[in-house]
Amino acid sequence: PQAAIVNYSNPNLSWGPANIDRRNSLVAAGSVNLPWGLVLGAIWTVRSSLPFSAVTNILNADGTRQYVPGTSRNQGNRGLDLSAVNAYRATLGLAPISSVVTNAFNSFDVHISKYFFVKEQRHLEVIGQCFNLFGHVNLLAANYTTNAASASFGTINAAGNLQQAELAGRFVF
Repeated sequence: PQAAIVNYSNPNLSWGPANIDRRNSLVAAGSVNLPWGLVLGAIWTVRSSLPFSAVTNILNADGTRQYVPGTSRNQGNRGLDLSAVNAYRATLGLAPISSVVTNAFNSFDVHISKYFFVKEQRHLEVIGQCFNLFGHVNLLAANYTTNAASASFGTINAAGNLQQAELAGRFVF
């Protein structure tokens, strides 16, 4: 079970995928030596979504929230029964939902560098890097709205940086 049992009359509800359970992950990398002493490298990372728990407004005495009736731990992005969530939302007079946002990750990073020999075994390396080159929106799982009583249930309100670039120098001696 997770760190705290959510429903003491049914502790099996607290068994389920871990908070860091990424079902699929692909990382492909490569580099090539180019003319004029340049080295070009790339890394492509693709990962599936992290799970989340659909919870209610009901708090236990220890401050943990109850799961939506008919669901258990971390079923979001793992076959969450939206009919159970919508049945709970209907009791609160909220509109039904038809889907939840996923936080799949996709980033293509490139690196180019050049060595400049200074003396003997010493050299200077000039590096340029760009992260998430194609600007894929990578939503942050920590910002899921998991309370089914919220009008924004199943959405994520924060994302990682679209693109970043850096220039660097490294002196090897």
